[in-house]
Amino acid sequence: MSAESITLEELDATERFLLAIADDEFVTGQRFAEWVTVGPTMEEDNVLSSLAQDEMGHARLWYELIDHGRDLDTVGYNRRPSERRNSILLETEHTDFGDTIVINFLYDTAETLVLEAVAETADDAVGSRATKVLEEERYHLEHATQWLERLVSTDEGRRRVTASFERLLPRSADLFAFDAAVGTAPSTAGILSRPTDELRAAWRETVEETISSLPLEVSADALEAAVSEPVTNGRAGEHTDALTALLDSIHAEGLPADHPASGYHA
Repeated sequence: MSAESITLEELDATERFLLAIADDEFVTGQRFAEWVTVGPTMEEDNVLSSLAQDEMGHARLWYELIDHGRDLDTVGYNRRPSERRNSILLETEHTDFGDTIVINFLYDTAETLVLEAVAETADDAVGSRATKVLEEERYHLEHATQWLERLVSTDEGRRRVTASFERLLPRSADLFAFDAAVGTAPSTAGILSRPTDELRAAWRETVEETISSLPLEVSADALEAAVSEPVTNGRAGEHTDALTALLDSIHAEGLPADHPASGYHA
Protein backbone atom coordinates (compact mmCIF):
# COMPACT_ATOMS: atom_id res chain seq x y z
CA MET A 1 0.00 0.00 0.00
CA SER A 2 1.01 3.60 -0.47
CA ALA A 3 2.79 5.26 2.43
CA GLU A 4 1.22 8.60 1.52
CA SER A 5 -1.22 10.06 4.00
CA ILE A 6 -4.80 10.85 3.16
CA THR A 7 -5.63 14.34 1.86
CA LEU A 8 -8.82 16.23 2.64
CA GLU A 9 -9.23 17.27 -0.99
CA GLU A 10 -9.95 13.69 -2.05
CA LEU A 11 -12.69 13.17 0.55
CA ASP A 12 -16.34 13.96 -0.02
CA ALA A 13 -18.48 15.59 2.68
CA THR A 14 -19.56 12.30 4.24
CA GLU A 15 -15.98 11.02 4.38
CA ARG A 16 -14.81 14.24 6.02
CA PHE A 17 -17.54 13.74 8.61
CA LEU A 18 -16.32 10.20 9.27
CA LEU A 19 -12.72 11.44 9.44
CA ALA A 20 -13.70 13.79 12.27
CA ILE A 21 -15.28 10.90 14.17
CA ALA A 22 -12.18 8.77 13.61
CA ASP A 23 -9.82 11.54 14.72
CA ASP A 24 -11.88 12.06 17.87
CA GLU A 25 -11.46 8.40 18.74
CA PHE A 26 -7.74 8.38 17.94
CA VAL A 27 -6.90 11.37 20.13
CA THR A 28 -9.15 10.15 22.96
CA GLY A 29 -7.45 6.77 22.90
CA GLN A 30 -4.03 8.38 23.13
CA ARG A 31 -5.07 10.52 26.09
CA PHE A 32 -6.63 7.62 27.98
CA ALA A 33 -3.45 5.61 27.48
CA GLU A 34 -1.46 8.31 29.28
CA TRP A 35 -3.28 7.43 32.52
CA VAL A 36 -2.28 3.79 32.51
CA THR A 37 -0.27 2.99 35.69
CA VAL A 38 -0.96 6.46 37.14
CA GLY A 39 -4.73 6.25 37.65
CA PRO A 40 -6.30 6.90 41.06
CA THR A 41 -6.79 3.18 41.75
CA MET A 42 -5.45 -0.10 40.39
CA GLU A 43 -8.93 -0.97 39.13
CA GLU A 44 -9.14 2.34 37.27
CA ASP A 45 -5.75 1.66 35.66
CA ASN A 46 -7.28 -1.45 34.12
CA VAL A 47 -10.43 0.41 33.07
CA LEU A 48 -8.52 3.25 31.43
CA SER A 49 -6.35 0.77 29.57
CA SER A 50 -9.50 -0.91 28.27
CA LEU A 51 -11.02 2.43 27.28
CA ALA A 52 -7.86 3.37 25.39
CA GLN A 53 -7.94 0.10 23.47
CA ASP A 54 -11.64 0.56 22.68
CA GLU A 55 -11.10 4.06 21.31
CA MET A 56 -8.16 3.06 19.13
CA GLY A 57 -10.18 0.16 17.78
CA HIS A 58 -13.07 2.51 17.01
CA ALA A 59 -10.71 4.89 15.22
CA ARG A 60 -9.54 2.03 13.05
CA LEU A 61 -13.12 1.10 12.12
CA TRP A 62 -13.78 4.61 10.82
CA TYR A 63 -10.39 5.09 9.15
CA GLU A 64 -11.00 1.87 7.21
CA LEU A 65 -13.96 3.52 5.45
CA ILE A 66 -11.94 6.48 4.20
CA ASP A 67 -8.38 5.19 3.77
CA HIS A 68 -8.58 5.06 -0.06
CA GLY A 69 -6.18 2.12 -0.11
CA ARG A 70 -3.62 3.65 2.23
CA ASP A 71 -1.88 2.00 5.14
CA LEU A 72 -4.03 2.58 8.24
CA ASP A 73 -1.02 3.36 10.43
CA THR A 74 -0.14 6.13 8.00
CA VAL A 75 -3.68 7.49 8.04
CA GLY A 76 -3.86 7.39 11.83
CA TYR A 77 -0.37 8.48 12.83
CA ASN A 78 1.25 10.44 10.02
CA ARG A 79 -0.87 13.55 9.63
CA ARG A 80 0.00 17.04 10.82
CA PRO A 81 -2.25 18.85 13.34
CA SER A 82 -3.74 21.00 10.57
CA GLU A 83 -4.88 17.82 8.80
CA ARG A 84 -6.74 16.55 11.88
CA ARG A 85 -10.44 17.14 12.45
CA ASN A 86 -10.84 16.13 16.10
CA SER A 87 -12.50 18.43 18.62
CA ILE A 88 -10.03 20.53 20.60
CA LEU A 89 -11.78 19.31 23.77
CA LEU A 90 -10.16 15.91 23.27
CA GLU A 91 -6.61 17.08 22.70
CA THR A 92 -6.60 18.92 26.04
CA GLU A 93 -3.88 17.60 28.34
CA HIS A 94 -5.30 15.39 31.08
CA THR A 95 -3.33 16.87 33.95
CA ASP A 96 -6.14 16.27 36.45
CA PHE A 97 -8.25 13.13 36.77
CA GLY A 98 -11.34 15.31 37.13
CA ASP A 99 -10.58 16.81 33.71
CA THR A 100 -10.36 13.33 32.23
CA ILE A 101 -13.77 12.38 33.59
CA VAL A 102 -15.43 15.63 32.50
CA ILE A 103 -13.93 15.32 29.00
CA ASN A 104 -15.07 11.69 28.92
CA PHE A 105 -18.60 12.72 29.90
CA LEU A 106 -18.93 15.67 27.50
CA TYR A 107 -17.48 13.77 24.56
CA ASP A 108 -19.25 10.47 25.10
CA THR A 109 -22.59 12.24 25.50
CA ALA A 110 -22.03 13.91 22.12
CA GLU A 111 -20.68 10.78 20.48
CA THR A 112 -23.60 8.67 21.66
CA LEU A 113 -26.08 11.08 20.08
CA VAL A 114 -24.15 11.14 16.81
CA LEU A 115 -23.74 7.39 16.61
CA GLU A 116 -27.40 6.79 17.39
CA ALA A 117 -28.30 9.11 14.51
CA VAL A 118 -25.88 7.25 12.25
CA ALA A 119 -27.07 3.80 13.30
CA GLU A 120 -30.71 4.68 12.62
CA THR A 121 -30.33 5.45 8.93
CA ALA A 122 -26.88 4.69 7.54
CA ASP A 123 -26.10 1.89 5.11
CA ASP A 124 -24.61 -1.38 6.31
CA ALA A 125 -20.96 -0.33 5.97
CA VAL A 126 -21.42 2.72 8.19
CA GLY A 127 -24.44 1.74 10.27
CA SER A 128 -23.02 -1.59 11.39
CA ARG A 129 -19.89 0.16 12.63
CA ALA A 130 -21.94 2.74 14.50
CA THR A 131 -23.94 -0.01 16.19
CA LYS A 132 -20.78 -1.87 17.18
CA VAL A 133 -19.12 1.26 18.60
CA LEU A 134 -22.28 2.25 20.48
CA GLU A 135 -22.21 -1.01 22.42
CA GLU A 136 -18.91 0.04 23.99
CA GLU A 137 -19.42 3.80 24.10
CA ARG A 138 -22.52 3.45 26.26
CA TYR A 139 -20.29 1.75 28.82
CA HIS A 140 -17.78 4.61 28.49
CA LEU A 141 -20.53 7.13 29.23
CA GLU A 142 -21.74 5.09 32.20
CA HIS A 143 -18.16 5.01 33.48
CA ALA A 144 -17.87 8.80 33.26
CA THR A 145 -21.24 9.42 34.91
CA GLN A 146 -20.48 7.10 37.82
CA TRP A 147 -17.14 8.80 38.39
CA LEU A 148 -18.77 12.24 38.36
CA GLU A 149 -21.13 11.10 41.11
CA ARG A 150 -18.22 9.67 43.05
CA LEU A 151 -15.99 12.71 42.70
CA VAL A 152 -18.62 15.24 43.85
CA SER A 153 -19.23 13.36 47.09
CA THR A 154 -16.60 15.52 48.84
CA ASP A 155 -16.07 19.28 49.09
CA GLU A 156 -12.68 19.01 47.38
CA GLY A 157 -14.15 16.87 44.63
CA ARG A 158 -16.98 19.32 44.00
CA ARG A 159 -14.52 22.19 43.78
CA ARG A 160 -12.29 20.40 41.30
CA VAL A 161 -15.09 19.03 39.12
CA THR A 162 -16.72 22.46 39.00
CA ALA A 163 -13.41 23.95 37.90
CA SER A 164 -13.06 21.26 35.24
CA PHE A 165 -16.49 22.03 33.79
CA GLU A 166 -15.72 25.75 33.79
CA ARG A 167 -12.49 25.15 31.84
CA LEU A 168 -13.74 22.47 29.49
CA LEU A 169 -17.26 23.46 28.51
CA PRO A 170 -16.01 26.33 26.29
CA ARG A 171 -13.58 23.92 24.60
CA SER A 172 -16.45 21.61 23.69
CA ALA A 173 -18.03 24.25 21.44
CA ASP A 174 -16.61 22.59 18.32
CA LEU A 175 -18.01 19.11 18.99
CA PHE A 176 -20.79 19.76 16.45
CA ALA A 177 -19.12 22.63 14.57
CA PHE A 178 -18.75 20.93 11.21
CA ASP A 179 -18.56 23.11 8.10
CA ALA A 180 -21.79 23.62 6.20
CA ALA A 181 -21.12 20.83 3.69
CA VAL A 182 -20.17 18.30 6.33
CA GLY A 183 -22.95 19.33 8.69
CA THR A 184 -25.73 18.88 6.13
CA ALA A 185 -24.48 16.38 3.57
CA PRO A 186 -24.47 13.34 5.88
CA SER A 187 -28.14 13.88 6.72
CA THR A 188 -28.99 14.39 3.07
CA ALA A 189 -27.08 11.26 2.12
CA GLY A 190 -28.82 9.17 4.76
CA ILE A 191 -25.85 8.95 7.14
CA LEU A 192 -27.52 10.90 9.95
CA SER A 193 -31.15 10.73 10.96
CA ARG A 194 -30.97 14.22 12.50
CA PRO A 195 -29.00 17.32 11.46
CA THR A 196 -26.10 18.36 13.64
CA ASP A 197 -27.82 21.45 15.05
CA GLU A 198 -30.55 19.24 16.52
CA LEU A 199 -27.93 16.92 17.95
CA ARG A 200 -26.16 19.87 19.57
CA ALA A 201 -29.40 21.00 21.21
CA ALA A 202 -30.03 17.48 22.55
CA TRP A 203 -26.44 17.34 23.84
CA ARG A 204 -26.85 20.63 25.69
CA GLU A 205 -30.07 19.43 27.31
CA THR A 206 -28.45 16.20 28.50
CA VAL A 207 -25.35 17.97 29.82
CA GLU A 208 -27.38 20.55 31.70
CA GLU A 209 -29.64 17.89 33.20
CA THR A 210 -26.64 15.93 34.47
CA ILE A 211 -24.95 18.99 35.95
CA SER A 212 -28.22 20.04 37.61
CA SER A 213 -28.54 16.60 39.19
CA LEU A 214 -25.16 16.99 40.89
CA PRO A 215 -24.15 19.32 43.76
CA LEU A 216 -22.31 21.64 41.37
CA GLU A 217 -22.53 25.35 40.60
CA VAL A 218 -21.38 25.62 37.01
CA SER A 219 -21.82 29.10 35.57
CA ALA A 220 -24.37 29.91 32.90
CA ASP A 221 -21.57 31.54 30.90
CA ALA A 222 -19.65 28.25 30.67
CA LEU A 223 -22.77 26.39 29.57
CA GLU A 224 -23.57 29.02 26.96
CA ALA A 225 -20.01 29.00 25.64
CA ALA A 226 -20.35 25.27 24.99
CA VAL A 227 -22.98 25.89 22.30
CA SER A 228 -21.64 29.16 20.96
CA GLU A 229 -19.39 29.74 17.96
CA PRO A 230 -16.06 28.08 18.85
CA VAL A 231 -13.05 30.33 19.24
CA THR A 232 -10.86 27.49 17.97
CA ASN A 233 -12.53 24.90 15.74
CA GLY A 234 -10.82 21.56 15.48
CA ARG A 235 -13.35 20.51 12.83
CA ALA A 236 -11.76 23.15 10.59
CA GLY A 237 -8.20 22.04 11.33
CA GLU A 238 -7.60 24.65 14.03
CA HIS A 239 -5.83 23.13 17.01
CA THR A 240 -3.95 23.93 20.19
CA ASP A 241 -0.33 23.32 21.08
CA ALA A 242 -1.53 20.33 23.10
CA LEU A 243 -2.22 18.36 19.91
CA THR A 244 1.18 19.23 18.48
CA ALA A 245 2.84 18.02 21.67
CA LEU A 246 0.78 14.82 21.63
CA LEU A 247 1.73 14.00 18.04
CA ASP A 248 5.36 14.93 18.68
CA SER A 249 5.40 12.38 21.50
CA ILE A 250 4.57 9.74 18.88
CA HIS A 251 7.07 11.04 16.31
CA ALA A 252 10.23 12.15 18.00
CA GLU A 253 11.60 13.70 14.79
CA GLY A 254 8.51 15.65 13.75
CA LEU A 255 5.55 15.23 11.43
CA PRO A 256 4.79 13.64 9.12
CA ALA A 257 7.13 10.70 9.55
CA ASP A 258 7.28 6.98 9.14
CA HIS A 259 5.29 5.20 11.78
CA PRO A 260 7.74 3.86 14.40
CA ALA A 261 6.81 0.25 13.66
CA SER A 262 7.28 0.57 9.88
CA GLY A 263 10.63 2.29 10.35
CA TYR A 264 12.00 -0.25 12.82
CA HIS A 265 15.17 -2.14 12.07
CA ALA A 266 16.54 -4.84 14.39
